[in-house]
Amino acid sequence: MKSLFNLILPGILVLSLTSCSKYHINTVSSNNMLKDKGTGEFLLENDSVKISYGFAGKDAPVRVKVYNKLQVPLYVDWARSSLVYNGNAKSLVPDEIKFGGSISTDTRNISGLSLAESTMQGTVRTAKEVTFIPPNSGIETTLQAFEHEFFKNLSDSLYKETDYLSTSQGTVKVKAGNFDSSNTPLAFRTYLTLYTQDGQKNTPFSFDKSFFVSKSIRTSGKPQNFFEYSQPSADVFYNSSTTAYGKTMTGVGVAAALGAAAIVQPAEGQK
Repeated sequence: MKSLFNLILPGILVLSLTSCSKYHINTVSSNNMLKDKGTGEFLLENDSVKISYGFAGKDAPVRVKVYNKLQVPLYVDWARSSLVYNGNAKSLVPDEIKFGGSISTDTRNISGLSLAESTMQGTVRTAKEVTFIPPNSGIETTLQAFEHEFFKNLSDSLYKETDYLSTSQGTVKVKAGNFDSSNTPLAFRTYLTLYTQDGQKNTPFSFDKSFFVSKSIRTSGKPQNFFEYSQPSADVFYNSSTTAYGKTMTGVGVAAALGAAAIVQPAEGQK
């Protein structure tokens, strides 16, 4: 009877997981940041600093890169930096910082000028509210600032258009919605504060940038199953939720598994 139970159980589990999830594949745009068409990163650069944002992955993890172009140290004030959405500001204080850069030095000797360059990179696990960035180097951090399933319960009326995605099995028809900043289902901002230091004096400056979902696709297939989304892009994130059918079938699957186990156990006890 055990062998029978072992044969039945996988089938029950497959049945309970069939069409259990729905996915929203979302493309992010911005009205005040440039987008790299190759990577999908949102870019900002001036004489002092280079900043990029990305949101690739499940539930839009916020990836921030800051590169210091100055010849003096730069500081990121995370305590005065936030992700703002739905009228709420969430702190961007990171748990982990990755850093990297190069240091160039020159020395003079009798024969002339000698140049030396060294590189540094690593990861610092920290909850500090301020990050120090040496000259000509950068840091990177990723934060899960959005709450789980923050992008759920979207109205069917938002998905008025039909789109087609490619899979290994052929073309699939999906529901889609295209939006601008005035009618988007999700708009958010990043507010990043930096400063330089001269003795005891800090000179702060900040960047307030806005983003919105410009396209959303609803499907029962995982994003990586579609050729168009098989490679991560910094401007695309997804989220998933269990459908009512999925919840019901999961319950049916669990009940069936327990019932099968109950049948097997008495039968074994009668041996």
